[in-house]
Amino acid sequence: MLISVIIPSFNRAHCLPRALDSILSQPVKSWEAIIIDDGSTDNTRKKIKNYLKNPRVKYFFKSHKGVGSARNYGIKKASGRYFVFLDSDDQFTPNAFKIFQKFFKKYSRINFFLFGTRNQYGKKWFQMPGRILKLNYQQFLIRSRIRGVFTQCFKRSIFKDKSLRFRHDLNGGESIFMLKVCRKNNALVINKIVSRIYLDTRHSLTHDLLTKKQVRNIYQANKATICEFGKDLKQFNHRSLGITYLVLARVSNLLGKYAKGFKYFRKGLKYYPKDPKRIILYFISFLDFKLILSNALIKFSKKLTILGSKIFKDS
Repeated sequence: MLISVIIPSFNRAHCLPRALDSILSQPVKSWEAIIIDDGSTDNTRKKIKNYLKNPRVKYFFKSHKGVGSARNYGIKKASGRYFVFLDSDDQFTPNAFKIFQKFFKKYSRINFFLFGTRNQYGKKWFQMPGRILKLNYQQFLIRSRIRGVFTQCFKRSIFKDKSLRFRHDLNGGESIFMLKVCRKNNALVINKIVSRIYLDTRHSLTHDLLTKKQVRNIYQANKATICEFGKDLKQFNHRSLGITYLVLARVSNLLGKYAKGFKYFRKGLKYYPKDPKRIILYFISFLDFKLILSNALIKFSKKLTILGSKIFKDS
């Protein structure tokens, strides 16, 4: 059973070797690592030169078009029965591939798996009840039983459907992709930790300070969520719909689109009025066109997260 690990990378010469070491050290050897270098301008290729001597490690360079495009390119190049996506700043736990094989074999009819993660300080980075959850589209959309960051695994056969691809126009878009997959495939969520997530990596989409480019990307991603899944969220998950509108309200203001921001704010309050954090951030955004306040809050939140992770590390 060949497992294809797809690793999109952009200017990650400083941390990509860590991800590759975590693959090479796995006791299970039926894998291939597909590195998609999305137009890096650092010394990525030179840094991983020795890794490429292993025939299972495959490197592809392409022009810079974003992580969605890189993942789609990896899907095209991978040849395994199962595809696992790993960010280039993260790493697998020592027995991750044994866990993958165990559950892939046991649940051979499942096409979509989610496994647990820890952060770099050892704190569990997801929440779910019990050991295993099987979720249909409606249950996955509600997301009342699972929270946090999961490692995504897919059976190769689902990609025969050409509509199941990551969006090229969004930097990220994993949630949109997972919802599209779950429309046609049940998700099996497994309470086993298979990867370690790093919070302090440079050039990280999820942990960097905000720029106008990132704000525009957040705006487009949340608009895409409303366009693609708004009707379903309205029927099944008012909380998520309201949060999405409140995020749109804030980032609209940060982009100077105050009329749109107010429209989204009203919709956010309609569907989820009990969200003081995002309501406060909406009002702050009127004063924060240069993102100074937003980035100060991100720095403060990040320090609290790191401190909390160190203090309340899981055993």
